[in-house]
Amino acid sequence: HCRLQVGETIHELDEPRLVSPAQVQGLSPTAAGVMDWLGFRYLLLRQFSEHAGSLAEPGLETLIESLPSEADTADLVPTA
Repeated sequence: HCRLQVGETIHELDEPRLVSPAQVQGLSPTAAGVMDWLGFRYLLLRQFSEHAGSLAEPGLETLIESLPSEADTADLVPTA
């Protein structure tokens, strides 16, 4: 299982398979034959989900911005 982000879309992928160029649609037989002879393989993945989002983890700046400011905590009184 893996995730791939393209633009603002997350693609959930699984079932990886390596196949010969002859099994890939859209390649000419000549190109597929040469690529097969050279040892090329294509990685095919099944897409089982697609949704809007981002894989980026919040950076340090985002975490710092989410902390309460001194003004927000000035009226707090410590208790024992």
